[in-house]
Amino acid sequence: MNYRIAAKITCRMLAIYFFMLSMNYIPSLLLILVPFSSGFSNFGQSMLLTYSTGILHILTTIFLWVFADKISIAIIKEIPSNNEKSEVDYDKIAIIAFAFAGIFVLTNAIPDMVRMLIQHNILLANQLNYKETSMYAENLSRIISEAVQVGMGFWLILGSKGILRVIKGLRELGLDRIEKIEN
Repeated sequence: MNYRIAAKITCRMLAIYFFMLSMNYIPSLLLILVPFSSGFSNFGQSMLLTYSTGILHILTTIFLWVFADKISIAIIKEIPSNNEKSEVDYDKIAIIAFAFAGIFVLTNAIPDMVRMLIQHNILLANQLNYKETSMYAENLSRIISEAVQVGMGFWLILGSKGILRVIKGLRELGLDRIEKIEN
């Protein structure tokens, strides 16, 4: 089994997913074009706030699609040299799965965090009493939540081999306990 091809296909599937996510922001264009009364009187700020997540999803789509080969090489370092059919290496599949779960979490959290940071900064600049409102605390907690998700995404990507070792260790620990109970 060529694990790099599996990783590349997974990367391209994520790209298609993020392209579909970016399509959700097209209807909101109508909301921006129709005059509305909200806390934002600046058209540019409203556009930035509305489309920052969609734009980042499109950029993520392009990045994942264009660099699918390089991402798969980074995840799967070596390819077996023999052309014989070999058994599936479930550890490599698990590493691919954890890494792409991390990419998924990361590419979902970063656009949301950027949008929340933009919204937070716009409100800081435009509303004098923003720091005294409950929205301030809510926005800060959401920014922290997104930052934790970004950290988890990086951990899943960069630590997938370590995660697999921990899972194996826990599994073996459980098997050892079962054997002791049976004996």
